[in-house]
Amino acid sequence: MTHASETRLNPLRLRRLRRALAADDQVQSRTRPHARRVALSMFAALFVGIAGLAWHGTNAAPLSTTAQFASRTSRFVSPAERAAHAAVVESMKMQRMATIQAAALGAAVLVTSAHAQNSGYARFDQTSDTIRILGNTVFAQGDFTYEARIRFLAGSPRGSIIWEQRIGTEDKNLQLGPNGDYLASGCAGSSGNVTGNLGAVPEGQWIHVAYVHEGSLLKFYIDGLLRASRTFNSCYGDAADSWMSIGMFRQQFGTDRASFLGDLDWIRVSSGARYTSDFTPPYECEVTADASTQLLLKFNEPAGTTTLIDESASQFQCQIGVHVQTGASASSPTLGNTDGGFPACAPLCPGDIDENTVVDGVDLAIVLGRWGTNPKDYPRADTNDDGTVDGADLAQVLGMWGACP
Repeated sequence: MTHASETRLNPLRLRRLRRALAADDQVQSRTRPHARRVALSMFAALFVGIAGLAWHGTNAAPLSTTAQFASRTSRFVSPAERAAHAAVVESMKMQRMATIQAAALGAAVLVTSAHAQNSGYARFDQTSDTIRILGNTVFAQGDFTYEARIRFLAGSPRGSIIWEQRIGTEDKNLQLGPNGDYLASGCAGSSGNVTGNLGAVPEGQWIHVAYVHEGSLLKFYIDGLLRASRTFNSCYGDAADSWMSIGMFRQQFGTDRASFLGDLDWIRVSSGARYTSDFTPPYECEVTADASTQLLLKFNEPAGTTTLIDESASQFQCQIGVHVQTGASASSPTLGNTDGGFPACAPLCPGDIDENTVVDGVDLAIVLGRWGTNPKDYPRADTNDDGTVDGADLAQVLGMWGACP
């Protein structure tokens, strides 16, 4: 007769066998995804790892830990070993979560810092908004350049941006609207007006506008590209009986010329033709008062300021909300704006959104976090300045990955 203990497993050994088989199934299910990840390219693996910063944790152990655990499946895995392995996984998970929290805090600090560095701007949101320039504003005869970093609000008319007028004989001005209609440099009534259309300019997006008098031509540049060139009927002179304003202007005959609706980041008036062919528009930190600068306003003053002093050698005082005609009513553009301002300086390299000389996971996280938006808190996320954070900006970041050249 055969003893019963020889025909069936001891209960303790049976439980151990079942646990070992269960552990083997668990390891197999966990190692298969890691094997697939190894087959990914290095670049794709890096991308997945960075994107994981935005993910709130995972229960999966690192590949190295799993591999070590898998190597033990050829023998019996004791409860003590499983407990030790679980403790290692939990410890690494806690470390990973701490790293993610630290990265999130660092990103928040970077956003706050970048927000503070955004260029201030003046908002003209009423057609009666104006800034009066005090003093003799007649600039020398000959070539000149009016340029500004500007953003049109939706529905803006062809409005006044800047005017300089000498009674009866001089009238240098620029009116422009988002539909591209312009009127410039009239003199002695309508005989010297130059009108036309530059083609639509984007609403709600910062652009650079340059209006240049070069010899017998008037030239109009948008974002550094020549949009129109017209022959100019030169009839302006020099005298002390002139005034100038930004925004709404009243001509000598008492007719108010409505202001454009939008934002001014900075505006510069220069003697001479600064641009004679297509060019790269300057950032505010590159715009300085040189010998040719006749007026330079950057609008970085706080809200509530009533008088601006320009940065050129002219040192004109500019009164906020004061009409050029004594006693006439006007309204004030709003100063102290920073949300959605144009970056004061160029990024160190394309894709380096936080300007730390490296295109890395922080830049990627900024783009992903503002996907599909026009980011007012971090405009550099829109790397190509087309108004939306999208695939083009992601491609810029990925294409420039690593240390800036």
